[in-house]
Amino acid sequence: MTTTIIYEIFTPWSNGIIRVYTFSEMGYYEYDIQNEMNQIIKDSRMENEGKGLQYGIAEIALRDALIWASDPGC
Repeated sequence: MTTTIIYEIFTPWSNGIIRVYTFSEMGYYEYDIQNEMNQIIKDSRMENEGKGLQYGIAEIALRDALIWASDPGC
């Protein structure tokens, strides 16, 4: 499977990265959040018992990633 990055933005509060991506075979989007050491700290594809959240719109995935990343408890 080929991964296509739709959005890749740097978080303004750290040196982390938020990415919204899809695979060419998928009809939906997922997101991941990496810390400043390029370790993935959150991947929506691991939610829902490994089925992912399967966003139909890339911008909604980006919104949820920003909300999750801005929570001080994460």
